[in-house]
Amino acid sequence: MDEKTALTAPLEDLSAIIDEFAQFARPENSQSLIDRLCDITKVDPLRSFLQSTLPPIDLEEWKQLHDNGRRHSAIDLPPDTATRVATQLAICQAFAKKEIDLCDFTFQHFRVSKSSHDMLRQFGAEYLRPMLRDLKRIASQRPVSEALLNAIRSRPKSPDAILDGYLEEACQRIRDPAPRDHQIAIEKLWDAWERLKTTASSNNKQETIRGRIREVCPEPKMQELLHEESKLLTDFGNQFRVRHSEHGTTEFESPKHLDYWFHRMFAMLELLVK
Repeated sequence: MDEKTALTAPLEDLSAIIDEFAQFARPENSQSLIDRLCDITKVDPLRSFLQSTLPPIDLEEWKQLHDNGRRHSAIDLPPDTATRVATQLAICQAFAKKEIDLCDFTFQHFRVSKSSHDMLRQFGAEYLRPMLRDLKRIASQRPVSEALLNAIRSRPKSPDAILDGYLEEACQRIRDPAPRDHQIAIEKLWDAWERLKTTASSNNKQETIRGRIREVCPEPKMQELLHEESKLLTDFGNQFRVRHSEHGTTEFESPKHLDYWFHRMFAMLELLVK
């Protein structure tokens, strides 16, 4: 991943541990290395990203299909990238919990010589490194619509540096693969919306928005529709948990609902900011 995101640091930490495993793993330290790897996956922002992106895995079902008495065989992993990574991580977690014996697993599937050191390092090179490679690919594929990306790239600047700062951070955060950053993105977009209401001399925020709408749209019917949209977006933001600290509001049930609100609010701000 070329751009720095909230996941950059934990993925770099995973990479360092996997490199250490592939180069220096031996029976005395392999369990500790796996434990460290799994600990990183339990901490946000990586934890919430994995939960929201990877499918749930029934490892017992996988073990029943896999434990068929074959020795020195290839590992049966799903062809779908997300399901494969989820399965590989579930197996690593089973190693950490000692539900699956790591040394026995490497002996069964990575027996390149009689040396346990060689088998463990082969596991690091042929199992852990491809898992990390696929995880990085998934993390770099934050699904943002082309229309939104184009709008972000061509976003107009306003005379208000604070307003522009809120919008800039919102646009950066919404493209980050970490769910925590998506929440921050809508917080910053809401800050921009509230800031826009205070950029005119009027103390009436609704009248400020009406004035902005009249400036960008001379057609009366469209003005009324846009004013109704502005009120709807404000009500939406007041009723749903745009900020983590707010009480008595409804949480977004799905990341798609959060993205939906972001798209609508960004479209309104893009129209009114100049």
